[in-house]
Amino acid sequence: MADVGVKGVTKTFSGSVLAVSDLTLQVEHGQFAVLLGPSGCGKSTTLRLIAGLEEPDQGEILIGGEVVNHLPPQKRDLAMVFQSYALYPHMSVAQNMGFGLKMRGVPAAEIRDRVRTAARLLGLEELLERYPSQLSGGQKQRVALGRTIVREPAVFLLDEPLSNLDAQLRTETRVELLKLQRQLNGTFILVTHDQVEAMMLADVIAVMKDGTLQQTGTPEEIYGKPANLFVAGFVGSPPMNLFPGDLLHEDGAWHFRGEFSVTPPHLNQCQPTREEKLPVVLGFRPEAARISPTGYIRLRTELVENRGGQKFIYGSATKGQRLSVAVAPDSSIRVGEIVSVSVIPEHLFFFDAATGKRIGPETA
Repeated sequence: MADVGVKGVTKTFSGSVLAVSDLTLQVEHGQFAVLLGPSGCGKSTTLRLIAGLEEPDQGEILIGGEVVNHLPPQKRDLAMVFQSYALYPHMSVAQNMGFGLKMRGVPAAEIRDRVRTAARLLGLEELLERYPSQLSGGQKQRVALGRTIVREPAVFLLDEPLSNLDAQLRTETRVELLKLQRQLNGTFILVTHDQVEAMMLADVIAVMKDGTLQQTGTPEEIYGKPANLFVAGFVGSPPMNLFPGDLLHEDGAWHFRGEFSVTPPHLNQCQPTREEKLPVVLGFRPEAARISPTGYIRLRTELVENRGGQKFIYGSATKGQRLSVAVAPDSSIRVGEIVSVSVIPEHLFFFDAATGKRIGPETA
């Protein structure tokens, strides 16, 4: 196995469409890395650049510390799983899994051994003689994974491999994929737009937007310390509540004035700006809010979402700002009800309205 490095990589299409811009990213050996972002953000292009299916306009791709820009895909010691299963319909499961090895001239006995080992890992032993038309979507996806495992590559690249599965099977396959990565101690890089998938699988997440890397960190860092407004709004379900307003420096302390007024104690541990007034966006997660008779935000409930063990209410604040709040699963709040909401002060986030960057003790 090997680490993967992307250093200052830029890629444009048709000379003007910027797909990836000056991207630098390091994935260590044995890590499960996830490239996360909306459609068109450049994550799949980044994966194809690592695979050698696209050439960078500038920058370097490194595998195991060696620059591989000049190497074709088959020489990079990696394997890629695509969103489509790409199985040969006229071949059995065993033949599909072993075909790549056969094309490389691997002896038939070794192919059989590798296929059986991979089939054991993936629970495909009973299906080796079946054909793709006889398999479910989840089984086809496991065969596609098995085809990469038998090659014993240094790096596994996965381009939204679970998007064609139904919700239950997708959850089950995530668990199996994580177990597989741990068993193989492999370097995995997965592309997805599904933040739940990213949070569940990743050792490290790289969030992208418009071809640019927004933040890299553990799932806890991405969720708990978003670097900017985009990350804050993209990661989280429901997304972070966001309120525009101003930070005012009065009486030796910082105060937020907007839809509501609050004095954030953690901001007063640092000096966010030398200005007396700073336009900002205040944010907080739904689980940081509390229904309270003394709450300073008025919420008219428009929707109650019951997720079984979780319940969220959605609605509008006094000035029409959208707001979501986590409530107890047995809460009896109904649509149309007006409630008062407060927020745990230490769980407030502040973002510079001009730059979108987070303001706080860690960034001062």
